[in-house]
Amino acid sequence: MKKNGEKNICLLPLIMWLVVIPLIVKEKYYPNPLSEYSWYSSEKMLGDFFLYYKSIFVTITGIFMLGILIWQISKMHRKNTSFVVEMKIFIPLVAYFFLTILSTLFSEYKYFCIHGMPDQFETIWNLLAYGIALFYCYYMVVIYRSEKPLMTLIFFGTALVGIICFLQYFKIDIYRMIYAGEGYSFTFPEGTVYGPFYNTNYVGFYTLLFVPLFVLLLLCYKDWKVKLISLVLTVFLLTAMIGANSITSVLALLAVTIFAILFLLCKNVHRSNILWLPIIGTVVLIGIACFIVLPRVSAYISASNTQGTNLENIFTYDDCVEIDYKRQKLYVSMEMVGSSMSFRLRDQDQKEVSWQMTDSGEGYTFYTINDERFDGITVTPALLAQNPNVYGFAIGIDGKEWCFSNQVAEDNTYYYYTDIGTLTKLTEDSVSPDFAPLEKMSSLASGRGYIWNKTFALLKQYILLGSGADTFALVFPNADFVDKYNNGYDGMVITKPHNLYLQIAVQTGVLSLICFLVFYLWYFISSLRLYFKQRLNNPLVITGFAIMLGTLGYMISGLANDSTITVAPLYWALMGIGIGINQRIRMDIIIRQRSKK
Repeated sequence: MKKNGEKNICLLPLIMWLVVIPLIVKEKYYPNPLSEYSWYSSEKMLGDFFLYYKSIFVTITGIFMLGILIWQISKMHRKNTSFVVEMKIFIPLVAYFFLTILSTLFSEYKYFCIHGMPDQFETIWNLLAYGIALFYCYYMVVIYRSEKPLMTLIFFGTALVGIICFLQYFKIDIYRMIYAGEGYSFTFPEGTVYGPFYNTNYVGFYTLLFVPLFVLLLLCYKDWKVKLISLVLTVFLLTAMIGANSITSVLALLAVTIFAILFLLCKNVHRSNILWLPIIGTVVLIGIACFIVLPRVSAYISASNTQGTNLENIFTYDDCVEIDYKRQKLYVSMEMVGSSMSFRLRDQDQKEVSWQMTDSGEGYTFYTINDERFDGITVTPALLAQNPNVYGFAIGIDGKEWCFSNQVAEDNTYYYYTDIGTLTKLTEDSVSPDFAPLEKMSSLASGRGYIWNKTFALLKQYILLGSGADTFALVFPNADFVDKYNNGYDGMVITKPHNLYLQIAVQTGVLSLICFLVFYLWYFISSLRLYFKQRLNNPLVITGFAIMLGTLGYMISGLANDSTITVAPLYWALMGIGIGINQRIRMDIIIRQRSKK
């Protein structure tokens, strides 16, 4: 009885972790920590609905888990009892978290490591909480044999998320209802599924973790109640995946399904009673699905001959602004005499460039360049700010206006006046390097090619240690305004690499990425070897195999998605449960072998 009481206490933080935290959506306003950066909004306050409080409660729950683990382990120590831990698989994981801590300790952006980045909020405390949660779930499965209550929590948590997503698909959005009339605008159109996850991509990320679990329970479990619940949850999750319109999750699910079928065929090839009809039917369905998504896949991976613009670069000097355009250089300078403004335009040989004044017909004039080398460029006088007045000029380049002035700072040199009203110098230091294999592939994977290109170029700086937890936006070349414009990211802030592995490599170091991959591959390969010899007629085996497939889907989808506070806690919990189940199965095998002797 006492052990059951302790078990129930130990389950309390898991209720929070598996059920409550994924559902947390609450308004939070906080001071803007990025106001000093030219590429970010200078607004004093920022708002968040989906991430901030999830981050806080992940940290708090992680602390409670750590406290309970210390209590449990110290109690076992006092009683001179212990439990067998599969130490080898945890070695690379411990190394990963050790490097994560070091990256934060040596980061020049410690504030963001500790407090989190706007639109991300995945702090060092969250990363450490992930590791604690993994070991906590492992402990619960191995010591308290809590896989059934854990699965009940997963069923309940998934049902709540699934209902929210299912209703959103049919344009019944509880968040729009809650915040109706309060002046909030929603980015996604009605009928688009975003759940409690902030981003539609994360809906697909979430569903990949659990669809394999519920499909296998539906197919292999004998209890009809479990089958019925699994069927309903599978429908909810697949509806959410469709409503989120995430091609990445669809491709990852197809990959996992194909892998599972091939694995089961190889495993059962010697059996005469293998269920060929369901397998053939599944293969046919996969073929149809591949045919349906093929056009989208083709567009998704299209990356050849990415079109750039005629603008190559812009530099702001002490006495002029340099425009690199069609492999030519144009130098523009401005002179103010009272309220009268005049311009001087020169080419790369310092020769005057011919221009003429043109009436816009809307109450202002601009200067059109007559030289065909600079066809498409205009110069327009501009009042950039008032009280006091700040005069400058806008250079129109193929329809895009770039504003400059030498009247905004005491040094009287030229500054770029960004679209969000911040000032910055455009220098050669602002020009970011490229990763040659991806340099001309910016359109790859819905524009991710550009982000991957720039991120790969960063990696040489972060071999041993990264920039620190949640600091990707600070080291990504967000200040390379021209390059972002040329690649379709004008006016946008890149806060994530859209790749789990690049995210780890930059923030906690390439070495930590290697440790993370070794850890997962160790788990995955050992799981393959274990389940190849097991029949799917045991609830423990079914659950363990399904978790392996779910985490595989997460890892595949991680090629185009990042770690996020909305989904990552569930991944790490499932990893702990999966490792614990694997150990339990091995222990049962050993016990059976000994009993035979």
